[in-house]
Amino acid sequence: MSPRLSIVVPTRNGRPYIKDCLSALGDQVLDDVEVIVVDDASSDGSADAVLDLFPGVKLLTLRTQQGFASACNTGIRAATAGYVALLNNDTAADPLWAARLVEFLDNNSGAGFCASRVVFHSAPDVVDSCGDFYAVEGVAGKIGHLETARSFDTPCEVFGASASAAIYRRELLQELGGFDEDFYLVHEDTDLSFRARLMGHTCHFVPSAIVRHHVGGTLGYRSPAAEYHASRNQEFVFLKDMPAPLLFRYFAWHLLANGLQFAAHATRGRAGPWLRGKRDALLSVTEVLGKRTEIQRMARASPDAIDRVLMRGWSADAIRRGKLRRRRSPARAGG
Repeated sequence: MSPRLSIVVPTRNGRPYIKDCLSALGDQVLDDVEVIVVDDASSDGSADAVLDLFPGVKLLTLRTQQGFASACNTGIRAATAGYVALLNNDTAADPLWAARLVEFLDNNSGAGFCASRVVFHSAPDVVDSCGDFYAVEGVAGKIGHLETARSFDTPCEVFGASASAAIYRRELLQELGGFDEDFYLVHEDTDLSFRARLMGHTCHFVPSAIVRHHVGGTLGYRSPAAEYHASRNQEFVFLKDMPAPLLFRYFAWHLLANGLQFAAHATRGRAGPWLRGKRDALLSVTEVLGKRTEIQRMARASPDAIDRVLMRGWSADAIRRGKLRRRRSPARAGG
């Protein structure tokens, strides 16, 4: 008999965190859960730690580093439950986390996937993500990031889910073919959310499903690698997934957003990775547009339906709130 839920935990050099992550999963009140760890060629003994300390966990090891998207797909293919959850290795899930997500999907047949309330591990009263938004400017982001957690207590529909702590119906993942592995990491979940939206699926935020996150624990908070992939993959999502009427309608806004982002990176002295990301996006444009053709051909949602769930005012808000100034994580701010 298949388990009720498969939880996929991709890990790479996450030994300082994987014990807490898997211990928290062992404390879940939901019965009949399958936990799958996909080790993306770690060099710090993460795989050995899982084998030694958690013999009940299914461990899959990749011989060479494939990236977060590929590691997720490996776990998804091995999953046997009707619901598949993804969880970062540097997280600790509340005991009710899995039960709340499964309960929501059980009771809401129209929901295809759900986002958790993800808070900073060092400051659990501060939000990391309460679902993801996608703005008309072609910019994705975390809803509620750095805001007070108690402000997000109401379930609601959101554009998408951060793969750091999300649940999906297995048939949705199969229909979409999982994550686009060309993303490697960063915004692979944005792309999946957008493609799910194009196929008519909806995403919902479940505030009672709480996860504490060491933000940037494995990759590094705003590391050069993260900045590069965020820059490149932002263009991948916009060019692949935005319906043609919206692509043309909001292209000028997309250019404005890129200008604001460049200015922000330049003022922080980190324009190099951002510019390399844009360069490599341009070099990949033929392949990206080839994928776009198939994605848009299969879309069931109308451009107007997509337009209704896009966020307005990102550029104005970025200027008004001073996003050109450096913002610190709660951990760096001291709480």
